[in-house]
Amino acid sequence: MNIKQELFDKALKYILHFEGVYSNDPDDPGGETFLGIARNYHPNADVWKIFDSNKQKYIYADLKEIYADFIFNYVKEFYYNEFFIPLKMDEIPESVIPIYFDTSINTGISRAKKILQNAVGAKPDGIIGPNTIKSINETKCIYEKFKLARIEFYTDLVSKNSKYKKYLLGWINRVLKFEIWKI
Repeated sequence: MNIKQELFDKALKYILHFEGVYSNDPDDPGGETFLGIARNYHPNADVWKIFDSNKQKYIYADLKEIYADFIFNYVKEFYYNEFFIPLKMDEIPESVIPIYFDTSINTGISRAKKILQNAVGAKPDGIIGPNTIKSINETKCIYEKFKLARIEFYTDLVSKNSKYKKYLLGWINRVLKFEIWKI
């Protein structure tokens, strides 16, 4: 396992503290969510088959129990294959990997890519190609710029759709509390 994969493992555990174990908020377009995996967006993820077979156990579990349970291996594999690889985290600076990863779980992969592109002044097309990678790797203070771009995204989202207003303070707090050195 390389250093970025180790960072992925640490970042995932840190991010799951924000996501929590289980939620089913009727206002969340992702619907039922387990460890940040939204059923409406990922209905065929293997983790849902395991979750559904023992739902009560997992709904009331705490994170330490989840980390010790075999389901966590499925969660890690899901995030590695569905997020880490498509986000091209192996090609970007380590300083931005955890918060970029967190953003992708919170906003979706395409939006996270566009937020990162906005942060580095690249065309926000959601395609992380060689030009975007070059811009990412050359941008000074990428971590701080990314945090600001993420907050801008949330405030813009709420200005366009007031139903998300109830989440705004939590989203901003999540960005501000995301301390890379704690990972």
